[in-house]
Amino acid sequence: VQVKESDLQDNEWLYLYAEVVLFSKWEIDLSAYLPVKMNKVVARTREDVETSMKLRSKNATFYMSFTACGGLECMGIIRRTTDGRPQHMSFQINCWIDN
Repeated sequence: VQVKESDLQDNEWLYLYAEVVLFSKWEIDLSAYLPVKMNKVVARTREDVETSMKLRSKNATFYMSFTACGGLECMGIIRRTTDGRPQHMSFQINCWIDN
């Protein structure tokens, strides 16, 4: 389900996820590429719940497209999983950049 603009504004951590996606590609100072402009975010979970609840799911996959400062078009997939222990999560990240 595509994330609404209002949900993007209410969940600014999605922009942090975009930065993590960029950093996974280039382990450099990213300040020249920030801020990013989010084009589209799709959230998927195993549970059948509304979008705002998908964002809060402990296990979710986020498909995002965004434009980095300077015009780089980026796409990323970030999979967030937890094992039930407080503050314990892992990420799997993929990034594609069109120059």
